Order: sequence, then C-alpha cells, then structure tokens
Amino acid sequence: MLFNKLSLSILLSLSVSLCVAQEEFPIPKIPAEYPGGYQALYDFIYDNLQYPLEAKEKGIEGKVYVQFIIDQTGDLIDESVKAVKSDNELLNQAAVDIVRKSPNWTPARLTKKGDTVKQRIIIPVSFYITPPGKRKRKRKKAD
Repeated sequence: MLFNKLSLSILLSLSVSLCVAQEEFPIPKIPAEYPGGYQALYDFIYDNLQYPLEAKEKGIEGKVYVQFIIDQTGDLIDESVKAVKSDNELLNQAAVDIVRKSPNWTPARLTKKGDTVKQRIIIPVSFYITPPGKRKRKRKKAD
C-alpha cells in the first residue's frame, strides 16, 4: 500500500564520501546523477516509497540514511545498498527497497570528458505520518 502525497514526506540530500570499507574512490569532478536530477530522484522516492504498516500503526516517524554505490556504467550495485544510520529499524527495509528500485544513473567522471568512476552516495530518507508543513511547531516563548 502506498502512502504518498497524503501522509508521506521524503526529504533528500546528497552526501558524497571518499571510501567504503577498504575500497577507496577517486574524487570525481562530475558526480553521479540520477536521471532528471535530484528533484526527479525526490519525486521517484516520494511516489513509490511504501510506509511500513507496523511503523505507521505505531506512529513511528524518522530518518534512514541509505548508502549505495553507482558503478562506472551508472548501475546501482545492489549489494552495496544498506541502511547506515536509522532512527528506527522498522523503517530501514522500506528505505533500502526504494533505493534498490532506482533506474540507472549517469556515472561520475574524473573530468568533464574523462573516465567514469564509482561513487558512493548516501541519502537520508525521512518518513513522516503527518507531512512537515502540517505538523505543529513548538513555539519559543518570548522572554
């Protein structure tokens, strides 16, 4: 069951790291890119992420940081996809699953026309039962 646009908000950002385990990656001049850019990635996740039913029933919200590697051809390396930090274990599998469904990316390049290289990417996927714009904010009391 999809919980998009009614009760789900996903916030994404991109973080690039230099190494994974013992494998080092060169720093690309041009980072790997999702087809259509990061707004398109945001839309893909927003439209397809399945909020875990148990988490929703328990009112669990939170953020899962998902790490993955885009190889030299733009393919997402399936075995590289994992939750590296999470607010709640019930959210992990849904975040990992949606990243695994990602289509091919444009690979990272060392130079504008140079060799393609692998790149590790970490994105935070946030789960909210109540969209951020509709949540009540705590107001600071004026002194």
